[in-house]
Amino acid sequence: MDKRKIRRWVLNPLLLACGGAVAVSGFVLQLGFHVGHHGGINHSQLVWGWNHGAWSLFHKILCVVFTVAVVLHLAVNIKWIRAVIVRHILLKQTQVCIVSVLFVLAALTGFAAWAFDGTGMHYVRKGFIEIHDKITLFLVVFLVLHVWKRFRRLV
Repeated sequence: MDKRKIRRWVLNPLLLACGGAVAVSGFVLQLGFHVGHHGGINHSQLVWGWNHGAWSLFHKILCVVFTVAVVLHLAVNIKWIRAVIVRHILLKQTQVCIVSVLFVLAALTGFAAWAFDGTGMHYVRKGFIEIHDKITLFLVVFLVLHVWKRFRRLV
């Protein structure tokens, strides 16, 4: 299967599905469990039939799958990425640059929070989670704009 068919029939739907599911599960974690609890999460509370642990695990699995899909997306589009870098037209591709930087920051702060899980450094972990949550709000907006701008090419 050539790169165009892989991108159109496998990778783009995977990116859309995983990206949407990561966003929804992240919003459920944020709004259903974090907001208004001042650091104390009720782990037995259910949101849409799942407790905090189930939502957290689901979100983490989706994040890993989404990260792999983004890496594959970059690999499939490597010619375009090289052309943009070589021709110094990054400034014309501001939206792509912003999405890329926000994705890297959101991923790094999310993975850093995982690294501090179980270390006893709860405030450091919560700090990374808070930063991750704020960056991700901007990322979701820019991802929607990114997909919207390219929707005709995705299908």
